[in-house]
Amino acid sequence: MRSVRQKQETVDGLTIEIQAMGPVLAQLLECARNAVSAFESQKQTVEALERNQVASLKARPGFLSRLFGTRAYRSWRETYDILSKNLAVEKTTLSRLSRDAETKRLEHARATGELQKMRASITGLTEALKRERSACEDLARQYPGTFISEEFFDQRHQAKQKSAPWLDTATARLRNDVFEAAMALHKAFVDAAAKPIRHNLNALMDGFGTRSLGNSEKDALIPDLWSTLFLLVPVVSTTFASVSRMFGKIGPGAFGWLLVDEAGQALPQAAVGALMRTQRAMVVGDPIQIEPVVVLPDQLTEAMCEQFGIDPLIYNAPGASAQTLADSATEYYGTFETKYGTREVGVPLLVHRRCTEPMFSISNSIAYENLMVQAKLAKPSAIRDVLGPSRWIDVEGRGQEKWCPQEGDALLAQLRNLRAKGCVPDFYVVTPFVVVQDRMREALRTSGLLDGWVENPYQWARDRVGTVHTVQGREAEAVFFILGAPDIQQRGARGWAGGRPNLLNVAATRAKEALYVVGNRSLWKTAGVFQSLDDFLA
Repeated sequence: MRSVRQKQETVDGLTIEIQAMGPVLAQLLECARNAVSAFESQKQTVEALERNQVASLKARPGFLSRLFGTRAYRSWRETYDILSKNLAVEKTTLSRLSRDAETKRLEHARATGELQKMRASITGLTEALKRERSACEDLARQYPGTFISEEFFDQRHQAKQKSAPWLDTATARLRNDVFEAAMALHKAFVDAAAKPIRHNLNALMDGFGTRSLGNSEKDALIPDLWSTLFLLVPVVSTTFASVSRMFGKIGPGAFGWLLVDEAGQALPQAAVGALMRTQRAMVVGDPIQIEPVVVLPDQLTEAMCEQFGIDPLIYNAPGASAQTLADSATEYYGTFETKYGTREVGVPLLVHRRCTEPMFSISNSIAYENLMVQAKLAKPSAIRDVLGPSRWIDVEGRGQEKWCPQEGDALLAQLRNLRAKGCVPDFYVVTPFVVVQDRMREALRTSGLLDGWVENPYQWARDRVGTVHTVQGREAEAVFFILGAPDIQQRGARGWAGGRPNLLNVAATRAKEALYVVGNRSLWKTAGVFQSLDDFLA
């Protein structure tokens, strides 16, 4: 398809050039004709002078007149010299006009030759286009899925992003059949090799691959024990912190694939051990969500980078993450111009399927330059039916540190309403600040609201009430975003929370159906990206 488009663009460009060359050729031809005409006219002048010179020589006085320099001879000589000088001048002019005429003739000839070449190129390209378009039409009839044609690229951004190129229903069905057959073959192999597989798993579970099997020769078999587990359990989940201990006996390139999730929150250095042990890696994450947590002060990490000659802008967290390094290493990427500068994103996935409005538009506006495409299907929401559409619950109160008791009371009132209506507590309570998290958990426990509503109130509060950093990667039917920092002098805390899109982006996109913001609207709506929150919420 790219070849067809390029050929068509070339033909269009040549056609425009040919049209532009028409007046140029006409002008060159006119110049050449004028030059030839001037040459011919000058040639006639020179020929007339030459005839006059010959006639003058015939009229030259005789020998004695020339010998004695008579008056008749002197008069003739003066006339003849003038005639010779005029002839020399006109011959020089004739030579110049001859060169000028030849130059203009060659210019016209060259331009005509280029025009003929362009016309020949158009003819060849047009024939090639006909053949390629015919081949594309044959392919389109043979494979009726989303065909990557010129018309495909002319579609709107949303339509292109939702397309699955080349995939039609029949091909998808065949692919599924191949997968099912592969799983059946896999199962048959496991059944046939049950005894050695059980033996290997017993050996692995005895030390979970972390202890020596007795000697180096047996330890060399530990990767094979892991391979046996992967034969039964295709994906094993762990943390980067556990890799060095869990896979201590595993050498470089031992595993086939490493799948890194939430890579935008991972320290670049933390991923090294896992990456070394795998042949290929798929790194999935979003640098515009929560950044890596760094416990060391910036001055220390920057000094370490300087000591070892490392560019901190590329490798130093929190500005850098496993995701940003993967993006810079990938061959295919998209470039986005944002208010925070240019971002290069490896294989950007822009189709969004989690959040309904207004969460989708809030996130799209503050973090993705409105390039995301909505693909979530409308679903009912019991919480939204009880509390109404997403909105900002404006609370003006006094602060205890960053905690506002009035905000906590307002949130508890909403939750009591949900419990009274029999709603399942499928929601998160998130906040930018740890102190608000702790006080909100305490308020929930002491209120007794969770008793009888959830199985384990203490554990539920720990799992479902937290800072935004603790809920990345999770989702729920609704999110209650309790802001805190209610005092006017706490503008620094609000500025920190709204200074970058990451925190609000994560908080809003945890909610699938509804988002309820609890806090002082007049103070928070001026805190950076929270202006967009004010714009989209009633």
